[in-house]
Amino acid sequence: MRKLGKRRRFFLAAVAIATSLSFCVLMAEIALWFFPVSTGIITDAVNERSPIFHATPNRDYVYSKNWNFSIVNQGTVNNVGFINDQNYDANDSSPLLAIIGDSFVEALMVPYRETMHGRLAKAVVDGGRVYSFGFSGAALSQYLAWAQFATRAYNPDGLIFVVVGNDFDQSLTKYDSSPGFHHYAIEANGELSLGRSDYEPGFFRPLVYRSALLRYLIFNLKAGYTVRELPNMLSDALRREGGDEDLRYVGKRGQYQRGRDRRETGGFRRCHRRLFSRSAQPFGHAAGAHYFRFGRPTIGNLHAERVSQGTRELHWTHAPQVYEARPE
Repeated sequence: MRKLGKRRRFFLAAVAIATSLSFCVLMAEIALWFFPVSTGIITDAVNERSPIFHATPNRDYVYSKNWNFSIVNQGTVNNVGFINDQNYDANDSSPLLAIIGDSFVEALMVPYRETMHGRLAKAVVDGGRVYSFGFSGAALSQYLAWAQFATRAYNPDGLIFVVVGNDFDQSLTKYDSSPGFHHYAIEANGELSLGRSDYEPGFFRPLVYRSALLRYLIFNLKAGYTVRELPNMLSDALRREGGDEDLRYVGKRGQYQRGRDRRETGGFRRCHRRLFSRSAQPFGHAAGAHYFRFGRPTIGNLHAERVSQGTRELHWTHAPQVYEARPE
């Protein structure tokens, strides 16, 4: 009888704890619906039937940053699944400029009217069109896939590619094979072969996008990324305590090296210039286009506007290179 009483008390205690936790989760879920929690971008499957990476079309999104929503922006995924306020029309015969890139073109945190392609579209509204094709994490190899898609679907008069340093190594499956994107694999004979990494949405994805609490944890607090990168964070912290604070980006996302390793590679900026001089022309040949240096976009102004809001959006401090191409 005494044993049964202990079991009963344990059961009641477990039920009380579970009920309390459920109530707290429910209250947090309800409360977060009154805040601009990031909705994320829902991406469609990438496979043989749908080979080009894109988001679910005709959907509005909310972008917010950090636990305190330090940056808030609202935008639109258009009729073909790209971040752009205007719908793309394959039957429109007016002059068209296609801008292709990664998160600098996606620009979730920037109002469309302030993006590079938004400003260009406004400038030529009476005489032409500007379409954008870009998502975070894409590399040069994926730019080529989007360039081929844009050329076949919309026949642009010109293309602009926004390129940053990590676009080179992330083009190779040796360094990155993000699902949904195209990458180059190095064949046995040394040749590069462009291939697609198929992507299928996860089973629990609908639950994540319908829950404000889960979206807050995943998109605003970056809970998954924090857990995954915790070993690297601890390693960097130990290095800084040891007096070596010269940690510089030298590769794909999140990878840093100490100052002496950076000097051995000749410095990031010098290496960056060498990569551009070697890689731009072969990529131009592969795309069936001629490439030349075009300049730099006014992304610094967008960063300054975000800083004035009392936050640091370090993503926009990088200086991308811009290449122009004209289809042959």
